Amino acid sequence: MNILNRISFNQLILFIDLLSTYSDHSIDNIEPIYTNNALYLSETLEFLKDIELLIIHNNSIVPNNDLNKYIQENSTKHSHKKLSELIIYKLLASSNSYSSYILDYFSLFHNDSTKYISKPNTSSRLKFSSIRNLFMELGVVMFNADDDSYYITGEHLESVLNLIKSHQLSYKDMQASLKNKEKLGLDAEKIVLVYEINRLNNQPLLQEQIEHTSKINVSAGYDIKSFTIFNENNAIPRYIEVKAVSIMDYKFYWSRNEIETARKYQNEYYLYLLPVDKGGKLSLSSLLIIRNPANYLFSNDNWEISEELFSFSILDDTEVDHIKGHLI
Repeated sequence: MNILNRISFNQLILFIDLLSTYSDHSIDNIEPIYTNNALYLSETLEFLKDIELLIIHNNSIVPNNDLNKYIQENSTKHSHKKLSELIIYKLLASSNSYSSYILDYFSLFHNDSTKYISKPNTSSRLKFSSIRNLFMELGVVMFNADDDSYYITGEHLESVLNLIKSHQLSYKDMQASLKNKEKLGLDAEKIVLVYEINRLNNQPLLQEQIEHTSKINVSAGYDIKSFTIFNENNAIPRYIEVKAVSIMDYKFYWSRNEIETARKYQNEYYLYLLPVDKGGKLSLSSLLIIRNPANYLFSNDNWEISEELFSFSILDDTEVDHIKGHLI
């Protein structure tokens, strides 16, 4: 679950004002007061931990230096403007669990010569509604009803552009990133391989036949060949494609070959989506398994499909001469 759906600036204000008001920061003390006035305490704590404004130690809330300084300086005047600036800084100026999601959101904006604006389609509005709403509360993004667009406010534009710039990769960085993704993908396959062996723990003969296919044939269209048991002792093949995904939205890339293989095997083909948790580790407890994904995903409005890569090839040999003849 995207916990940002349950985060608002007003509840953050309430929570941090409680820390300013009460010297006892134990959860046992703060929880009943907070829950009398707002919802989602656990998500609020999780969010503030994710952006490194506090930790939980021995059931007590421990603000970090920045938040503690804010609490001490604003124990009586409660300057919410300074609090919003602190949260914005943590979201935009430092790497956190939401950085990828935030970058994807800001990729919807473009410079129209006067300001950076976005006119998202329906699926993008839904996908990014949680971070959009929070940024609107914080004053980072505003809505223009005249043309149904959103724009980044001038006050925060430099911080957003710096965030985007800081994540632009050099060729060397890109190579390292690709290598890390390759390792992550292989680690995900190994975890699923062990998962399948354990799943078939009552079928030792089938366990021995589980195959790590991608190490043998990278063009097979799936990574692991396992088995599905039905009618107690009967088994059919289970073709598994493993994807390491973001825990925020489970986004993955699916090649044409993999899609065609999924269509070929239908109910015998499975997608195993293994999320990377906030600590950068693969989370088996959050594994999502989709049977017959070629049918399920393409007919499901809860999944956004984006064509991010196109393949082009010449059909007529005369096209080469035509292009050369029109070179400037």
